[in-house]
Amino acid sequence: NAYNPEFGDRVAFVAASAEPHGLTADRTEFLGRNSDMSHPAALDRVGLASRVGPGLDPCAALQIHVDLQPGEKKDLFFLLGQGENRDHALGLLKHYRDDQAVAGAWEQVRTRWDRLLDTVRVDTPDPGMDLLLNGWLLYQALSCRLWGRSALYQSSGAFGFRDQLQDVMSLLHAAPELAREHILRSARHQFEEGDVLHWWHPPSGRGVRTRISDDLLWLPYTTAEYVEATGDETILEEEVEFRRGDPLDEDEEERYGHYQL
Repeated sequence: NAYNPEFGDRVAFVAASAEPHGLTADRTEFLGRNSDMSHPAALDRVGLASRVGPGLDPCAALQIHVDLQPGEKKDLFFLLGQGENRDHALGLLKHYRDDQAVAGAWEQVRTRWDRLLDTVRVDTPDPGMDLLLNGWLLYQALSCRLWGRSALYQSSGAFGFRDQLQDVMSLLHAAPELAREHILRSARHQFEEGDVLHWWHPPSGRGVRTRISDDLLWLPYTTAEYVEATGDETILEEEVEFRRGDPLDEDEEERYGHYQL
């Protein structure tokens, strides 16, 4: 999106390990006129028009043709991602279209998640509860809440001052380094007057200064929980800068802006 000042140079890509039989970047061609994703028109025929260009209602669809003999197996993989620019995106595509690179990356991902999710194990009489406690919940807390900054009603990609401080407490034993990093990140979004940015968007740091008071509880509380869980008191000796900006006026409840360190 060239109109976005922060991500305007980024390039998204989709690819497959096999040569596409057809492709399209036109959502209308893929879904069909007045149709929807429950029954895309493209699945009722063989072939896509390879229509790519500006001004379309965009999508990315690849069609791969595979012939299988009885009992035969074939592995295919698809890539979806983004690069900092066109050259970076093409470099990622070139690297990850190699079977060995994909297999290596997959194994690294599995190893990392297994190591993190196996740090704390809970056994209960309910297998479903075990599945939630030993995998799904912690996975969601990290991938959705800390990295994606998304939820049922919050999909903006912003850090919430109280929200992510609450979320990282689930990581105190499994990934204390991520909790420490975020505690210091939050500390850098305080003002000298004692209030904080209620939420902010990376990478610019633009956010909203408010009078919401319960934000102020979570930095000392989460820090205390971190020190108790890890024994790492060095975090209390860290020094970070305050954000700078004019305080809210008496009749002002909130103000969105770019607040510098």
